[in-house]
Order: sequence, then structure tokens, then C-alpha cells
Amino acid sequence: MAHVLIIDADAAFAQLVAGIAEGLGHRASRAAGLVEGRLLADDADVIFLAATLPDGNGVGAMPGLRALPGQPEIIVTAEGGDPDGAERAIRHGAWEWLRKPLPADRVVLPLLRALDYRARLPAQRPSSRLKHSIVGVSTAIRRCLDVVAEAAGSDATALVTGETGVGKELFARAIHDNSPRAAAPFVAVDCASLPRSLAGSILFGHRKGAFTGADSNRDGLVLQADGGTLFLDEVGELPLSMQKMFLRVLQEHRFRPVGGRTEITSDFRLIAATNRDLEDMAERNTFRSDLLYRMRTVVVSIPPLRERCEDVTALAGHYLPRIWARFALPEKDISPDFHETLLAYHWPGNVRELIHTLERAVLASQDAPKLFARHLPDYLRICLARAAARNGAATPAGYGGLGGPSCLYGAGERAAPAPQGGNATEVTDGADGTRGHRPANGPAAAARTANGQAGGAPPAMQAGGTAPSVSQIVAPGQAHPGQARPAPPVSPGWGPRAPYAIYTSPHYAPSPERAAPLQPPVPPGSTQQGNASGGNGDDAIPFGQTGLAGLPPHATGDGDGLQASPVTGMCTASGASSAEAPRTAAPFADGLPRFFDFRDAQFTTYLHELMRRAGGDIRAACTLSGLSRSHLYDLLRKHGVPPR
Repeated sequence: MAHVLIIDADAAFAQLVAGIAEGLGHRASRAAGLVEGRLLADDADVIFLAATLPDGNGVGAMPGLRALPGQPEIIVTAEGGDPDGAERAIRHGAWEWLRKPLPADRVVLPLLRALDYRARLPAQRPSSRLKHSIVGVSTAIRRCLDVVAEAAGSDATALVTGETGVGKELFARAIHDNSPRAAAPFVAVDCASLPRSLAGSILFGHRKGAFTGADSNRDGLVLQADGGTLFLDEVGELPLSMQKMFLRVLQEHRFRPVGGRTEITSDFRLIAATNRDLEDMAERNTFRSDLLYRMRTVVVSIPPLRERCEDVTALAGHYLPRIWARFALPEKDISPDFHETLLAYHWPGNVRELIHTLERAVLASQDAPKLFARHLPDYLRICLARAAARNGAATPAGYGGLGGPSCLYGAGERAAPAPQGGNATEVTDGADGTRGHRPANGPAAAARTANGQAGGAPPAMQAGGTAPSVSQIVAPGQAHPGQARPAPPVSPGWGPRAPYAIYTSPHYAPSPERAAPLQPPVPPGSTQQGNASGGNGDDAIPFGQTGLAGLPPHATGDGDGLQASPVTGMCTASGASSAEAPRTAAPFADGLPRFFDFRDAQFTTYLHELMRRAGGDIRAACTLSGLSRSHLYDLLRKHGVPPR
């Protein structure tokens, strides 16, 4: 008899699912919120989880529920369409995403299939039998190791994806070392460093006299991998001409060396790795789609370190003793603030950056018997200090809850118990004592209002990375007439898996002192209108209708001058004081939109405006937004914005 748990505030739907489960001979439990559901979930086999709950976001709580000892299967239910939410749910391991209202058969079939799947699970996880040197305790890493175990049991082509520094080659070697080809060679090819003129010779070999300097026969890397594994690192950098040649080699396992007359057979197993979005490249015709289809039989997607912060401490504990031994230093004690700082940083370089940071800290400590945060590199501490200054609070060590510790590099808030009868979590800002409320889960952050202030402060950063309009940004010590000084922006997400946290974090906003003006500042005494859209502005997005955090307002050659705001790095119209800034209508005057619709619209608006100002140039768009190339491509693909 299985245990079916329904976590849903909709009492009628919960009663329906419970009745179906009990009619099938299983035990059913119901909970109206996440907190109550977590208490009942320890022995659950299947969980029906609502995407939106009174005390939080169900999709955001999935990693914590999936990490339970029973590893329950989760069926997510939601009212209304939310493609991004459905994608996040599947990435977090959901069995299925169902949209309400549901007929009874749409409830019964997923339940029966999930229970049948659990009944046939092996006693041990496939990854428990792996031989590897991968360090990690998070649920995400355990899922990756399960996929590695599946790939190791066959000769199927595997594609390992992930950002730079996550350890893609380490996972590729784990697949090879646990496969029947473990005793054969593992031949790695760095596609990014292949010279275009010699790529064919390096991969396929050449015969004597094939070209100038070919004074003897030479076997290529493909032949050297015969019987073993050929690892193509950074396969997205492979030239298009070589992709066409390699397509047939992958299909037939036969090739002809440069200058050769006969074909040679090589029995190799292919593993490829990339930090680029190959699907997006295929859409832009910079990577062959037919080669992509042949490479991704098994896909291992390694999450970045910022999304599995529980692994930071494990990695530090693994590498520090090795660093001490390599530098012939005695072991040192570790201060709590050392770990807290490691957890608070966002690690754009992932595990590779963490290892080098630990080496630097050990060298900086010299003969000190204990490691403190003071020993960490200055750039890391400056990054966190700047984020704390923007948020007006000290950097936290971590947040509690179902998601585990936080690694939101600059989230300057501390959680307090939610008020009774509400679904928000109170936030205390340690710098100025202001208070506000935010949802218990999800990326939205509510505006904070100072106690005792007269008048209402402008809203702080809204859900999904939106920000106050340019007209609401004022310089230090200034305020609109009759308005209190705006509260500092709140970090847009929290928890190790906060959706879009990496894209909307203040760390990715331009630094105020480095924000270059679009046009030279207007000399003092110049008289100009406060129309920041410039010119006629027909194609610009008006102020007050969007909140484009970090982007300078649009301007044309004959428009108004713009200069960077010393507060946020955003641009405001020079020559117009904050009191003259255009006033906008009250937000949501026509009714409050659905949260996810509003968020998606803001993301799409931002991306369209970003690509318009960058003129379709990805490099310029990355410079303007502060996003990395891979992050930007991912956002453009998710929101259907053409890159050019």
C-alpha cells in the first residue's frame, strides 16, 4: 500500500485525489500548505503538489521534497498556463505537469504510472555502484550521477553540458571509467584549440606527402581512440566544415586520413561536452542540427555551483586537505565566517574558481592556525560588500526552508516568521531597520517601507527582476516632492534554486562608477527637455511602462543627453531634476495581472529592448546587461526573443 500526499489549498481537488487514491487501495493524506505538507512527506510515495500555495511556491519547494529519503514522485498541478513553471518543474524532477481543471482520468493515469514505476525501482540507485572522484551531496549531483550510471552501461553517445568550470571532463571520465571500455584509451580533443587548417590532420591523421611538412604517416586522434572513448571538449567550437566531416565518421565509424586512399575503421565511443547552447546555435545555423541529434542520446546537464550551494562546503572540505598537503602546510581550523562567505558568493567560475580561491586563501593565511574570511581574495569580498551596500544589509550565511542554504551572493535579508493569516515572510533590513513582507518562496520581492515615514515610498524591485522606472530613481539625498526616499532594492530571489536569481541579481547590474553614459554629459546651464526617450521616441519604450533594471534609457543623436545615476548605474535625463521627472500613473490601475504573466512580460520587454539597443550584437548585449553569453542565450531562447 502506497502513501499518496496531496499538498493543495483547493479542498475540493484534494478531496477528489484522496478519494481516488483510497479507492485504489492506498493511503491518502492532505495538506493545505508547504509547512504542513513537509511534516507528512517523509514516507510519501507520490505527491500531488500545487504550483502556487498560500505559504509559498510549490515548484520552488520541489528540490527539498525530492531530497527526502523516500524520494517521492511529484505530480505538479497548476491553474492557468505557465510554460516557464512547467519547465522548472520538469528540470526539478517532476513526474508530470497537469493543468487544472482536471477530469478524473487525468488524475488516475499519472498516479497509476508513477506507482508502477516506483514498484519496479531497483533496491539501489544506479549511481551507488559508480567509481568516480566527483564531490557533491546535493540532489542535483545525485541525479547527474544516476544519468552517468545509465550512460556507462552502454556505448551510446553522450553529451555533457554545463557552464565553464563545473567539471564536464570529470563527468566524461566517470562515464568512461565505469563502462566496458574502461581499460582502453580515453582520448580528449580540445575543439576550441584546433587550428582550422590542421583540424582534419589532427583528428583523422595524414599520409606522408599529403602536405608540406608531412614527412611521415601519422595516426589521428580518432584512430588513437579505437576501442576506447573519444572525448570532444567544447564541441560547439568545432568548425562547420569539420562538423560535416565528423557527421559521417560518427555514423559509420569510418574515415579517410588526409592524403589517404582507403578508409580506416575506428571503434570508438563518443562523449562530447559544451558550455554553449547547441540548440540555439542550430537555430542560427552555426551548428549542424543533424550532428546535435546524433550526439545527445544521453545528456548529462551539470548545474552550476550557485544552484547547489550545499556542495560548496563539501567541495571545500575535500580540497582543503589536498591543498595543505601540496603546499606542505599543517591543517588549519576554519572559522564559521569563512564558510558563510563561501556560501554567499555566486561562483561564476564554478568549481574551478572555488578551488583556486581556496588555494589563494591558504597561501594568504601563511602560518595562521585558522582560516578566516579575511584570507579570501579581495575581489570576492568586494563583490559581497558591494551587494550588501546596495541591499542595505549584511550578507547572510544562508536561509532556511525547504530549499536549503542560500548562496544568493548579496541577498541582504533575514527571514522572520510569517504573520498569522498571511502568506508572506517578513524581511528585516539590518542597515536601516526597515521592514516589509515578501512571498515565502519565489523570485518576487515586495517593497519595504520605513517605519514612521510620511508618505509612501516608491515600490522597490518587483517580481521577476523588474525595477523602479527611471523616473523613480533619485540621487542620494534627493527625493520627489511629497515622497519619502525610496528604499534600497531588494534581492530578487533567495534559496539555492531561486528561479532567475542569476539573471536578476544585483551582482549582474553594471557597477555605478563604471556605468558609461551613452552621450557626453550636458554642460551646466544647458536647457533640455526631460524626455529621456530622445528624438521623437516612436520606437522607444516609454518611462513608467517598463522597469528595465540596469539598462540606460534609449537615446538618439538628436535627443536629450543622458548620464548615469550614481545610485543604480541607470541613466537619467541630464538637465532635469528629480522633481521634474515625469510622473506615471499608479501601477496596475487597470487591475492586477497574474504574477507569472507580469513577470514574463517584463522579461520579454527587457530582452527586446536590450537586443534593440545592442543592435543585435550579442557581445554588446552582454556588456549592457552584465549577463554572460550563455545566460543571455538561455534567456532569449526561453522568452522567444530573436538574438538578431
